Amino acid sequence: MGLLESALEPSEVGIVVCDFAVTGTQITRTAVLTNRHVRFTGFKTNWRGKNPQLVVNSAVAVRTISGISTSEGKQGLFGPKIFQLVFWWEGHQENLVTLAIAEGKGFAEKLKEVVAGKDISSGRTSVAEEIQRLAYLANEGILTQDEWLRAKDHLIGVSPSQVDEATKLLRQLHALFVQGVLSESEYNMKKWDVLSQRLIPRDKPPPPPPLGHGGK
Repeated sequence: MGLLESALEPSEVGIVVCDFAVTGTQITRTAVLTNRHVRFTGFKTNWRGKNPQLVVNSAVAVRTISGISTSEGKQGLFGPKIFQLVFWWEGHQENLVTLAIAEGKGFAEKLKEVVAGKDISSGRTSVAEEIQRLAYLANEGILTQDEWLRAKDHLIGVSPSQVDEATKLLRQLHALFVQGVLSESEYNMKKWDVLSQRLIPRDKPPPPPPLGHGGK
């Protein structure tokens, strides 16, 4: 969320963020829910996953949202599970899907609370919530068990915006790897760059392997 906070109005507070795809298109957008808006920002890269260009930058005032619907299903007949969020505003309809089902559900629940008029803007993300976000990445196979444990151990002192940016970048890299744009070695190298720059300090090397039976 950190890169998007500069676009918020003075009275706005970021609450939750999630990456969505627009149903029936190839557009991927990052949705940021604040106490006043649902803000969308999207970047398009070339076939190598480089040279990102801003292609989406819009906002919907939550006071104009008249209805919200959610559902779960599959992408195609044999595709992965997806979470779908639909909301209506001033005669328009936003139809969004995400593979990150838990995060999508969390976004939808917060959206419902804001639309209902609940004041949740003062609530800051706790370390427990950030750990849960990393657990989602591990459960989806984006982080290995070792990466998850190391990132979790270094969360104290890491700002929520750093976790937001790292989560977004890791999902984007994983999508490029699944699509075949990145090789496994390229994916792992770029993933470590994200982890080391945002979650795991470079001056803290990986823990040494346990000593063998002959070690002292």
